[in-house]
Amino acid sequence: MASFNRQRCHVAILFLLLSSAIGSPSGDLKTLRSQYLARKVESGTEANITSTTTLANPVEITTTETAYQTETSTLAYPTTTIQPSPDNPMPEMPQESQKSRNGEQKKQLNNIYRSGNKTNLPYQQDVSHTHRPGSKGNAPRESPPHGPNEATSTPTPVIAEADAEQSIGSEGNEIFRAEDLLTPLPRIAYFLAQLMSMSMQNLDTAFRGTVRNLSPVVQYTHSFRTTLLQISQKLNNFFLVSLTNADQIKMHSLFVPSKVKEVAGYLEKFENSSRIIEFIYLPLKNLKETSDQTLNLSSQIASEFGELVYLVNELTKFHTSSKSDKEQQLKITSADIQSRYVKKKEIEEEIVLIEHEIENWRKQKQRDEAEFNNTMDALKDLQDRQADKSGCYWTLSWARWIWYCPNQPDPSKFRQVNQSTGIAKSKLENTMNFLHAKEEVFRKKREEENQLLITAESLRHEMRQLNEDLQLLGNTSDPLNRLRKNNLKLDASWNKFVAICRDIQSGAKKNLEIIEEANRTSTHWSHSEKISLNLNKTKEDLLLVKTVIEIYLEESRENIVELFAEVEQKMTKRENPGELEQSLQDKCKKVIEEIKTLAGRNKGPIKTQTPKQFPKAKDSRPEKYV
Repeated sequence: MASFNRQRCHVAILFLLLSSAIGSPSGDLKTLRSQYLARKVESGTEANITSTTTLANPVEITTTETAYQTETSTLAYPTTTIQPSPDNPMPEMPQESQKSRNGEQKKQLNNIYRSGNKTNLPYQQDVSHTHRPGSKGNAPRESPPHGPNEATSTPTPVIAEADAEQSIGSEGNEIFRAEDLLTPLPRIAYFLAQLMSMSMQNLDTAFRGTVRNLSPVVQYTHSFRTTLLQISQKLNNFFLVSLTNADQIKMHSLFVPSKVKEVAGYLEKFENSSRIIEFIYLPLKNLKETSDQTLNLSSQIASEFGELVYLVNELTKFHTSSKSDKEQQLKITSADIQSRYVKKKEIEEEIVLIEHEIENWRKQKQRDEAEFNNTMDALKDLQDRQADKSGCYWTLSWARWIWYCPNQPDPSKFRQVNQSTGIAKSKLENTMNFLHAKEEVFRKKREEENQLLITAESLRHEMRQLNEDLQLLGNTSDPLNRLRKNNLKLDASWNKFVAICRDIQSGAKKNLEIIEEANRTSTHWSHSEKISLNLNKTKEDLLLVKTVIEIYLEESRENIVELFAEVEQKMTKRENPGELEQSLQDKCKKVIEEIKTLAGRNKGPIKTQTPKQFPKAKDSRPEKYV
């Protein structure tokens, strides 16, 4: 009998809900609930538990939970009776709202019947206990305690529509163009070859002895030419890495449309059903992995080129420092040469004076020699006269025979001549000493003058080399600045591309986080609109990346590789530099025009469109819980 009553109750409930859903004459809210309460009293198997909640308006809400117990499961569902206060009568509920609410209740009950297990309906009020007083052999049963409504208490990641609608193709009011990743490359190659050609026409001394702080990046800080070769090698490495990674990015992007289409199909099919989590998790995870790989590969390209930019910046610093040092050295050398000329002029004046003095001393020497010779001649004459005995004879004087020589000189004359000879000799020696000293001074001054001439010539050579270095640094200043600007431009373009990939990765990550958060905490799914916005944005941005990579790879690979080969050829050949430079310039212009034409065929500026708005989800919760 009890089983028969339970079956009657089930049929009555279903008939009640179906009649209210199709809008039958018996669908009036008060009539349906009164009939339902009457059937409960007749069956005698229900337990009524009434809870009263006071709202803003003095309306009593009575919730009755009826428990049906079978052999395998227990089914509990709430019914709500709203009793208007006599002071404030309840306004009538619109028929459309009532129909939609009854339809949702019907879906929930059908799901519960299909499950066969006890299920807590969403947004159900707390019930302390439920028992069956009319059943025998069954102990009173307590329902499990209910926590707070997770669907309303758990915060859900909020994604601003403005962020979703913002175009990833434009950043800072600057339109990103695919050709920006290509057009700087021919210019960089041309300016690099031009710098190498200039460096080969001069001695490679522009950096020697000028760099005080050695750079860990520049391998040969004192050689301009070798540093240019290092830049060329770094540029080739960057281009090879960019081509390899671009191929991989293109390969990963091939699966994006199918994954996006798959997620969009599930969103359209299930709308706001919580079952959608089971179907869209893996496609969104694959999109997240694709965006991670795209960001990683693009970051590798940007990092490789960042090293080249740093190397060129270091070269520019060395160039500026060398130019400043060379100018300072030129000033010092010029001042040194000027001081050498002043010193040389002073020495020349001193030499003239010394020469005049030497001439005087030489004349004095001649006079002293003549005087000395005269005294020596006088002394010799006296000696000769003294030695001449031809006029001597014996004579008797004072009874004595005396040998008498009438021509013999007077002895006093000898003393006088000897004294004069000594004076003349001493005077001659002093004159010769003074003359020797002046000649020694003259010799030293000549040596000093010759050393000044040698130093001045060396300084003049150094000055000429400094002028050539400054001329080289001056001539290479403009190409080097252009090389640096194009490097910075290309670096900025790759950083923008990385920013696009990072934004794509962020959007894919947000989608996956929404799924994981909803799967972990929420019992009600209402994120289709957010998923749709982020999904459309991710799709368009990944298509942007794919388009950029296709433009980067299409036809540009062979042209730029050929251009780099001509640059290396120019770096190794010295003959006909003008013809090689003109040929290279024409080749660069041709490659740039081909890149622009290629980009023009791909509709020029690439912008993302505003994501398509997903229909706003309708909340299936009862109105009083919203």
